[in-house]
Amino acid sequence: MRRLLRILLTAATFVSLLLFALTAGLWLRSHWAYDALGWDDGGVVKSVTVLHGGVFFSADEIEGRPDREGVNYLNGDAGPAAAYENAGAFGFSRNHYGGGKLGVPVSDIVRVPLYPLVVTLAILPSIGYIRITRARRARSRRRRGLCPSCGYDLRATPGQCPECGAIPPAKEARLPKPGG
Repeated sequence: MRRLLRILLTAATFVSLLLFALTAGLWLRSHWAYDALGWDDGGVVKSVTVLHGGVFFSADEIEGRPDREGVNYLNGDAGPAAAYENAGAFGFSRNHYGGGKLGVPVSDIVRVPLYPLVVTLAILPSIGYIRITRARRARSRRRRGLCPSCGYDLRATPGQCPECGAIPPAKEARLPKPGG
C-alpha cells in the first residue's frame, strides 16, 4: 500500500511540475502578448482571454445580433485594454458593463490572476525536491561516516554524535543477493 501511495504521489508531483511550468510560461507570456478563445453560445459571446497576468472570462450579450458558428482564436500584442485593466484586490475582479438595449452590449468580465495558480502548482514539486535533497544529504553523510543530522565527524565516537546527541542508525550488514 505504501508503494502505491508513493507511486501516486510521484505521479501527482510530476503532473504538478508540468502544469507549473506551463502556467508559469503562460503567465510570463501574458505580459507581452494575449491569447483569446471565443465562441457563441445562443446569442451570448463567451470568451477566455489570457492578458496582463490574468485569465479573463467574459460573456457579451447583444440584442438582435445574429448567431455565429464555431470557435475563434485570437492572439497579438498585449497593449492596454481598458476593460481588463480594472483589477481589484489581489488581482481578482468582476466588472459589468452596458445596458443591453438597442445593440448596446451587456458585458460581464471576471478576472482571475495566474499567480495563485503558479504558486499552488509549485508546492508539491518543492516538497518533493526538499525531500530528495535531504535524503541524498543523509545518505552521503552516512557513507562518509558523518552524523546524518548535523554532519559532525563520527569516526572517534561512532555510538553517539557529540555535537547534537543523535544516535546514528546501526550499519546494516549487506547480504549477498540471491543467485549471484
